[in-house]
Amino acid sequence: MAGVRNRVRAVAAVAAMATAAAAVAATAASEPQRKIGLERDGDDLLVSFGYTDIFDEAAKAKLTSGLPTTVLMRATLVETGEKTPLSFAVRSASSTYDLWDEVFHVVVETSDGKKKAVVGSADEAVLLAAKAKKLPVSVEGLSPGKYVLRIRVDLNPLSPEVLKSLKGWLNRPPGSTGRLEPGEGFFGSFISFFVNKKIQKAEKTRSFRSQEFDL
Repeated sequence: MAGVRNRVRAVAAVAAMATAAAAVAATAASEPQRKIGLERDGDDLLVSFGYTDIFDEAAKAKLTSGLPTTVLMRATLVETGEKTPLSFAVRSASSTYDLWDEVFHVVVETSDGKKKAVVGSADEAVLLAAKAKKLPVSVEGLSPGKYVLRIRVDLNPLSPEVLKSLKGWLNRPPGSTGRLEPGEGFFGSFISFFVNKKIQKAEKTRSFRSQEFDL
């Protein structure tokens, strides 16, 4: 019986990978390219890039409303010419304006932990919320070759399910990597972010890809 269950899980994992690959391929061709900073650090690739254009003037004006503003960035690593995501990184930032003290409280969460800052202007809050600096993307075990990062940015994701799942990813035990494997519990949730349009909704979304690079 256990053997049957394992075979079912394996078939489901392969089907999920195929579904995700098709979804990735459907949108990849239309994504604009942006040059990002790349630095190798052992089994990690440290990536740096901005996405402040997620904030137009209206979104920037809403920062002073006193309500929290969330920017969620997801980066997936794929091999050039292939469709299956190999590694995954998340950066979540929340900015809240203190109406009494007239300052912005910004909280940034990545796989490296949580960082808090207090700044005095909306422009500073935008830079903190929408600029990744040396964000680690696991490349452990990957073969030398050409790769691309696909990046999606959401302003105020409307689905609590997305935020809950990704916070679970950020709160993984120390030593966990960002590699995606069909056997991991997070794999199914990751797949759903590509194929379930209902939980993809946000006030605004930007999608783009990096330049091609070698590992």
